[in-house]
Amino acid sequence: MLTEKEIQFLNRRRLFISTWKTVAGILLSGLGLLLIGLFFNSPYLVNPAAVARALQEGSLAAPTVNLAALILPIVVLLLFSVIIIFILFGYSIISREKQYLSMIEKIIKTSNNDDANRVQT
Repeated sequence: MLTEKEIQFLNRRRLFISTWKTVAGILLSGLGLLLIGLFFNSPYLVNPAAVARALQEGSLAAPTVNLAALILPIVVLLLFSVIIIFILFGYSIISREKQYLSMIEKIIKTSNNDDANRVQT
């Protein structure tokens, strides 16, 4: 039989799991909107083609600025990729957590049925 503290722990885990899809969806949507906003408002941050065009036009003069401007969109896109991977990894963790909770519930039900059978005999 579970203690009150263990039951509270399981209830907190269930709440966490039930809210994760919403939280992750909001995070992914926010990142997507940020990426789209940066693409249109600050294209040098996320659009290598815009940087290359500016380099060809000569609007980015200093060699150091040129190198940084060329590398910056790649770094920002990699950062977004890493963040998205972490959020998707969170989905995987929550999926595994759901399996663990269902196993625990089966064990509890089995334990309760065994206790009920013992009382009847």
